[in-house]
Amino acid sequence: MSTKPNPPSSPTQPAVVDPLHDLIIGYPKLAGRMAIIPETAMFRRFGALNARSLLYQQSDLMIMEEKLLELEKRDSMSSEGKKSIYALDHYWLSSATPERDGDVRQKELMGQIRDMLKEYSMTTTNVNDEGQLISVYRSCTHPASHHPGIEGSRPL
Repeated sequence: MSTKPNPPSSPTQPAVVDPLHDLIIGYPKLAGRMAIIPETAMFRRFGALNARSLLYQQSDLMIMEEKLLELEKRDSMSSEGKKSIYALDHYWLSSATPERDGDVRQKELMGQIRDMLKEYSMTTTNVNDEGQLISVYRSCTHPASHHPGIEGSRPL
């Protein structure tokens, strides 16, 4: 009785699984690839657009600041409710009501200013390559921001 030798066992090749198989071609697959290989990710910074937005926010804040100064002056001379002591004790401004104080424009404006300042402050803070927080304002005023050869360019 002849026995045939068993064929040598061949190592099984591991199945290659595409980790992006469930993503469609386009932005979904590109984002998936960037997630797997982060050093391939490239994004435009929109530097000029961000700067323009900051300038507009800054202008809006300056207008709001002027209006706040006017309201503070007007309210400090008012006999209505507790307006005359808003500037002396924050409690009275923060608890202002139309029933007690007539209008509450100063309180409302201060709330709007706080909201805008939160957004402005978040926008003016950036993270450098080392993960350290840096201020956009500081980087703009750094002596290295002087660009020789550009007319009117000088350190801020």
